[in-house]
Amino acid sequence: MFLPPPEVLDFFPDYRTTQIAWQGLAPVAAWAIWSLKPGRVVELGSYRGDSFFAFLDAASQVPELREIVAVDSWTGDKHTGPFTGQVYAQFHDELERRGDHRVRSIRALFSDAATQFEEGSIDMLHIDGAHEYDAVKLDFEQWLPKMSPNGVVLFHDTMVTDPDFGVWQVWAEIEAAYPNRTFNFEHSNGLGVLFLGDDTTGDFRQLALLPPREAAILRDTMRLTGEAIVNTTRYEYLLITRNGGAVDVGHIYSRGHDRTRIERLRSIEATRLETHALNAWIEQWFNVHKGDLTAALVEPSMLTQTKLLREEFEGQLQHHVARLEQLLAEQGNAIRLSLEPLVIQALTTPGGSLGPALASFLAEMSREKNDAQDDSIMSLGSKADAQDQAIDTILNYIRRNDPRFTS
Repeated sequence: MFLPPPEVLDFFPDYRTTQIAWQGLAPVAAWAIWSLKPGRVVELGSYRGDSFFAFLDAASQVPELREIVAVDSWTGDKHTGPFTGQVYAQFHDELERRGDHRVRSIRALFSDAATQFEEGSIDMLHIDGAHEYDAVKLDFEQWLPKMSPNGVVLFHDTMVTDPDFGVWQVWAEIEAAYPNRTFNFEHSNGLGVLFLGDDTTGDFRQLALLPPREAAILRDTMRLTGEAIVNTTRYEYLLITRNGGAVDVGHIYSRGHDRTRIERLRSIEATRLETHALNAWIEQWFNVHKGDLTAALVEPSMLTQTKLLREEFEGQLQHHVARLEQLLAEQGNAIRLSLEPLVIQALTTPGGSLGPALASFLAEMSREKNDAQDDSIMSLGSKADAQDQAIDTILNYIRRNDPRFTS
């Protein structure tokens, strides 16, 4: 079975923006760079840089690569809409941050930029500019003479068949014109690979020769590998926005395998969910047993049964609180949830006249608890405080109304 090297499946881009359409193809980009070892790579249409910097990440391990060039007007087109200056600024800032002497950008129309390259000087070309049929066909025809004899051309969006997208049509023509020299990855909107020459050196060039079954298995493998990257971006987006953060169009997600930020967000989210689970469990437990608890306040014969309920409650409560404290400890948070044993003792001690008022206690506790259920993670500390306040509310009510506490 033909599969890429393990390092391809492990590849995770260092740079991810809000433009996820290309992110799932980052392992393919790394595989192409590592296997083909091109001397010069040119990208037509770099936008915010997800594809370009994926190529560059892989290029760090390929000393044979002399130059990687980003070509874009950074003004936008029919499908992206007009760009603001922030788009180019974001790309340029990342370029400067890398400080790689092999990198340059050309801010120009593709047709104008083509005049800066000699014929036969480009080993890998990635076409991802305007997506109308005429535009894609023109890009290919204008830049084809610039390709080296064994060059490779990549076409993004080969699987998008919307009426105003023409990449798939150009790709169909290329497949017909270059038999046994193409391969199409079908995930992340599709990436067509055209091998111009007869060279079969390196595993990446074997793609065009794969039998259908092995080709299908490989496509599924690379799709799943890419989806792991895209889903990480989506999950990080949800965690940030769900917990009160903002993700603007220029957002850059946590870099590469440095998972510190995303793991912290996951831990916070787990704590938030556990806090909600504890609140829900307390409410459910009291709703189930409030009749017995009410009876115990006025009927001494119910003491034994209520003692068992108390032990059950304390046991389950200890489990919930232990889990929550573990989560809080993992994120280095000093907040801890605790429940005053006195509230259980007060609610399960026979005698007094609190039976009719117990529903009021529970309602008041529920209001306090609901106030604590703010979805913003920034209020986690106040959630714990609100839970303590709910307990104090019950205790204070008991103390005010039960003569055993006021005498």
